[in-house]
Amino acid sequence: MQDVGRLRNDVRAARAGQPHAGGEVGDRTVVDEIDRCSLVFVAEHQGRELATVRLSRAIDALGDSHLAPLIEAVQPADLAVTVVVSRFAVIPERQARALALPMFFQAYRSMHLVGARCALMTIHATMVEVFAQFGWKQTGEVVHDPFAGEMQILRHDLLDMTLLRAADSPLASIASDFFRHEGRAATPR
Repeated sequence: MQDVGRLRNDVRAARAGQPHAGGEVGDRTVVDEIDRCSLVFVAEHQGRELATVRLSRAIDALGDSHLAPLIEAVQPADLAVTVVVSRFAVIPERQARALALPMFFQAYRSMHLVGARCALMTIHATMVEVFAQFGWKQTGEVVHDPFAGEMQILRHDLLDMTLLRAADSPLASIASDFFRHEGRAATPR
């Protein structure tokens, strides 16, 4: 987990244009207490971590000082079926970008497997259109991150096949396969 923490720190520092973004002097990792009860995905190549993303249940996120403002701003109807996507970090290399998408697809599958119906995440305004292609929608809410600044809150209704198809999202085929395999139908919206 320390390698993942260093990756998170390095990406955060690069975004801020600083050589080091971590907490205390000498601490160059970003490992949070909530990591212990979250699913942390890592894309690696030849033993080197290139990308990571974390999934946390919203109920657990309330106890995290970085994620709680997101939950409080959006106030999802059912915390038990809401997942927070966070600590998405990809180093700026071709191999990392190539591995980040399959990693994110696996995280999406895992959201379905744990019974989530809604996912939330924060993202820079410059990245909103990228995530809109996958069916993420702006909530109209923002939170302030002490390192990244103002972050847009996005929402993904995992059972909304109409939205996934309208966005021509590659997640539509994953969701469709999941629903067919599980013998259940997505909720039309």
